[in-house]
Amino acid sequence: MLNDTYENPYGCLLFIHCSEVSPDNDCSCTSLSFQLLARLGSRPSIKDIELTLFPSGAYPKDVIEISGEEGTGKTELLLHFLSQIILPKTYSGKNIGGIEAKAIFIDLDYKFSILRLASILEKKILRELDKNGLSPSCEEVESVIKQCLSNCLVLKCSSSAQLIVTLESLQKTVAEDPNIVAIFMDPISAFYWVDKCSHGDGISVLTPNMKLIKESLSKLLNGYNLTLFASKALIFRNKGKFKDDAQDGNPFGESDTSKYSHIEYLPKSWENFVQKRYTLEIASTEADGRGIFSIKSCNLNIPMSLNFKINESGVTFLV
Repeated sequence: MLNDTYENPYGCLLFIHCSEVSPDNDCSCTSLSFQLLARLGSRPSIKDIELTLFPSGAYPKDVIEISGEEGTGKTELLLHFLSQIILPKTYSGKNIGGIEAKAIFIDLDYKFSILRLASILEKKILRELDKNGLSPSCEEVESVIKQCLSNCLVLKCSSSAQLIVTLESLQKTVAEDPNIVAIFMDPISAFYWVDKCSHGDGISVLTPNMKLIKESLSKLLNGYNLTLFASKALIFRNKGKFKDDAQDGNPFGESDTSKYSHIEYLPKSWENFVQKRYTLEIASTEADGRGIFSIKSCNLNIPMSLNFKINESGVTFLV
């Protein structure tokens, strides 16, 4: 199945580097009982995970895509959602705003930072406890962080083939744990260029691979009532098809993105799979050099545009 398990500095977050091996086909009575319970039983609700962004709520089987250029906060936004899921609901009888559930984070470009996630959790915990007039010791805060991190399974894949096998292997993992509520993929577009160029024509590998990924995800989401959050890099093309933007000596063309339009480059199987789309961009820069980012809904029935900033405690929406 999956291998190369090791612990992070906090000693509790499980990392697994995925190998190209066959999924576990354990069909024992115990395994089948777990699967039946996972399918029929209820999982923790993430409806209220971020009402500012999801006013109608986030629901099981939702496929939420967060797209943007490099440096627009895609991973930070995913970590924001992840931290909300794995945070406890209460501490010493006081509400601290978490969902107290579990999640799976699939790191596809090897940029996941355990230290960044721990920092976000620490700042959120301290902020909420301070609101409730509590001043916990460092040891108590560290204990809560460890408990949070134990609720997150991090997987790392370096190819589409590994990703497909990993998703199939997760069937048993999800079936045996009714507290897993979401899967994060960062970014779903990680292997686009490798798959597109591997056979030269861009069709023989890219489209079949994405179809298999979508089918595996569908089984997990529909079979176990999970929610999918996925980031995706943006690709732009020149709105003036025949204009040479490098004519002024700039080999990369104009920096004004208003002269370019976003194109959908992943196969139709993924495009049709996504239900809620959001696009990120840099809105402005503050005096201290920190960016203000905007997130826009691409859903025709829910037009929306919000600004947010990123600090030590993660994402903060400006409302």
